[in-house]
Amino acid sequence: PVLHRHLHLRGDALQVLQRHRVPVLGPVEVDDVQEARARLERLAVRFTGATEHSPLGLTAYFLDSEGNRLAIFDGSLSARFREQARAPLSDLEAKLSEVEARTMAVFEGLSEVQARHIPAPGEWPIVDHIGHIVDSLDSCGQISRDLSSGRQPPRDRLWQKEYPSLSFAHALEELRRGFADAHAWLANVPAANGNDAVLPHGVFGPLNHREWVAFMFFHLGMHADQVKGIRSGAGFPAT
Repeated sequence: PVLHRHLHLRGDALQVLQRHRVPVLGPVEVDDVQEARARLERLAVRFTGATEHSPLGLTAYFLDSEGNRLAIFDGSLSARFREQARAPLSDLEAKLSEVEARTMAVFEGLSEVQARHIPAPGEWPIVDHIGHIVDSLDSCGQISRDLSSGRQPPRDRLWQKEYPSLSFAHALEELRRGFADAHAWLANVPAANGNDAVLPHGVFGPLNHREWVAFMFFHLGMHADQVKGIRSGAGFPAT
């Protein structure tokens, strides 16, 4: 199982944590999630609900002393990415369609006010999650295309931190564009041959052009779950 800090850090916050060797994500040496949960509960850690299935796998969420949402989950995501990356292209295309449908569903019925609701200081509103999902679709596509062509992409300069949008409707339009573009570039992703160029991910290690696609699926699922959490959270506007 793995301990995951379930939030996005802005500005220099991530660098501060890294300087002080605070892991944003790291291994937990336990046999399974339920055992890890029982261990933490004996230490007076309070979990926020039942253990559930999420894009991470079997997952249990809890809050740290500062109110940050953390999670323990089973399995090695890097191994899962490698396994999924070996699937036929038709399977990857079907997975993208599944992720797209699930992602679009979490934004249904939202108003402009709801989309711009800030759940807590320093956290993204839903409209910023949309911006980040679009950014992830575009950036992972660029990384995958570059790696498959033998080019080394500058990953550290790809992702943005802020996502200003003219409106919720405009953000959704960009999201549809991002998925349409993803379907187009994914259709041309070549098979892996074992000697592919890789780009290290800060947490999951070296990933090739297909493994970055698998990471993208996982990452989008994480944000879809976060949006569902915002919609069900305390203080979320009724309209």
